[in-house]
Amino acid sequence: MNDRELSSSDAPLSNDELLGWIELACWTMLVLWPLLYWANGPAVSTDQLVMRTALLCVSALGALALRIRCWCRRGERQHGDSP
Repeated sequence: MNDRELSSSDAPLSNDELLGWIELACWTMLVLWPLLYWANGPAVSTDQLVMRTALLCVSALGALALRIRCWCRRGERQHGDSP
């Protein structure tokens, strides 16, 4: 590393921060899904339908899994602090 010090913007993301950004991407994909469907129209081939459906499912499952993980970790922290 050079002689310059790391500023707060240069610091690497923690795992929790990274997972938060991934969760945001998943929820954004779900919110934009109707707009993208309207702009692109219906699937014209089986491959396209499978890929669109897979993307929607992965986004939904990722968003839900990361949200549940966040709730569980928050509950563990709250219960761990009190005797």
